Parts: sequence; C-alpha cells; structure tokens
Amino acid sequence: MSTDPDGLRGLIEAALAQVLAGEGSAAPIPRTEAAAALRHPALAEDRRPKPGLARWLQDLELPDPVRLPPPFRRPSLPSAAPPGPGRPHGIASPRRPEALQAMLAASPARLGVGRAGTRCRTRTVLDFLADHAVALDAVASLLPADFAARHGLLEVRSRVADHQEYLLRPDLGRLLAPDAPAALAGARRGADVQVVVGDGLSAAAVEQQWPRLAGPLSAALGGVGLSTGTPVLARFARVMLQDRICEATGAKACVLVIGERPGLGGGDGVSAYVVYRPGPGTTDAEKNMIPNICDWGTPPDAAAAAIARMVRAMFDQGLSGTLLKLD
Repeated sequence: MSTDPDGLRGLIEAALAQVLAGEGSAAPIPRTEAAAALRHPALAEDRRPKPGLARWLQDLELPDPVRLPPPFRRPSLPSAAPPGPGRPHGIASPRRPEALQAMLAASPARLGVGRAGTRCRTRTVLDFLADHAVALDAVASLLPADFAARHGLLEVRSRVADHQEYLLRPDLGRLLAPDAPAALAGARRGADVQVVVGDGLSAAAVEQQWPRLAGPLSAALGGVGLSTGTPVLARFARVMLQDRICEATGAKACVLVIGERPGLGGGDGVSAYVVYRPGPGTTDAEKNMIPNICDWGTPPDAAAAAIARMVRAMFDQGLSGTLLKLD
C-alpha cells in the first residue's frame, strides 16, 4: 500500500463508501500503513488548517441520501439545507410526522437527524465536518485587491496589519489607520447617510452580497428622501469603525454592511448595522441591526427597503437603538 497522502485518502474513501452503502463494517485499515502515511514528509511539514475538507467530501462518490454541500466557489458559498416542506430527515418512524415536518419547514437547524444506537449517524458527522470546513473557508476569505475599484468604493482600512492580527486584535479593527483620514478627505461631506462596506468575518459573503445590495440600497435611501455620501470600503473592519468613518465624513447617519461570523455550512450572510449621529461614546444599545442578509435569510432587495425605512425613522425621531420605534 502506498504511504503518500493519496494512499491514506484512498483508504478513508473506501472505508466511508462501504459504511454508507450499508455493506457492514469496512475492512480495518492496517495500523502500520496508516501510521506510515501520516508520517509522510509532505504531511509533517504542512501544519496549516485544511478547510478544503468540504471540497474533498464532495468529490467522494457516496450513495444517497447523504447530503453534502457543493464545492466552495468564490464568491458563492454553500449553505445548510434550506427549510421547506418535505425536507428529508433521519427518523425512520416519527410518532408525529406532521409535527416533525413543521419543525423542519421552519428552520435550517439540524433537526431530526436520527441516530445509530447511541451515536450520530455517519452522514450526520460528515455533514458536520463539511459544514465546519465551509465556515473555516469563510473566515479565512479575503476581498480581492480590486474590489473597491470594481464597485466604486473609496478604500480605507483599520489599524490591523493583516488577517491574522484582525482575528486576534478586535480592538485594532475599531480604529482607523493613520492614513485613513487623508483618504476620507476626498469623500463627500455632510450627507444624510454614509454607507460603509466592511469585510468582517466573512469577506466572501461581502463579495457575494454587496453587488446585489448596492443598487437597491441606494435607490431605497433616495426613495425616502435621504442623500448618501461616497460609499467607503473598510478593510479589516469591526462594527465600531463605522462611527469613526461617519465622524470623519460629517454624515448624520451611517449604514455598515459587514460580513457575518459564519455558522455551520453558511458563510454567505452579511449584516447591516445602522446608527444615527454616532460619536466617541456611542454604544451598541444605540445601534440597530438587520442580520442574515442572503437568499436564505432576508433577501438583499427586502433588506434594502428595511434599512431605508429604519434610517428614515431615525431621522424622524432623532435617535437610533433600543429607543427607536418601528412600525
């Protein structure tokens, strides 16, 4: 048996295929061969995370009804199985099938997956591993270098030096880089609404959703009588960075569209954080948010209309946050 990584992969693929096909226990992998494969220099030297597990599992020729997400293709990200009538489950004889289907239709959560004895089924474990790999891919994603130029955005960044520091130092993601004020001097000042796009914890989600949200959002804000400033792209941004950008441009309110922290199997959602007249002491309680803007949450067109209504209410009431009254 080969001792290279492909040899180990072949052993695992054969074992999984046998188990999932219901052919009984797969033949045991000889311990010496598996150990030799794991000692291969290529594996010993490469200690990076392997978020490509979702792609590898997709390549396996596994029998139905195993559900695997599609391969990771930027800018599109796979998501968990959507809710809906007739969604498959793993319970052979549910006592109340109509109640089970009602729950499955209401949520994409992992409900009714069934069990094998006292343990999860193999397909449940594979789904979990594949969906976890999707989440890792989303967190590790970066916006293309030309994203701002392609979408007419003025680019600035936080004080974060790189992606690793962004994950480890949230405090730096809330502060503008020293050269950002000079860049923002070229933005339109004094607009009603400053729109900011931030990469957040899923740059791939921003790459997917912002092109679909930009036009409807601009039209919706104009439709409620509000002017918008020069849209800004903030790299390595945390939510509080919107306050600093809004202060620098002199806008009255700010809408930040930022990549959400991904859940299992879904890294394609963005959130919109909205604040009225932010300042140095603005707290989270003074902000409003529309989460999960994506096809399986709030579609971009509907989100744009909701954001515009929210900002209009802020101007009418002179505040934002928990005290804002929305119809």
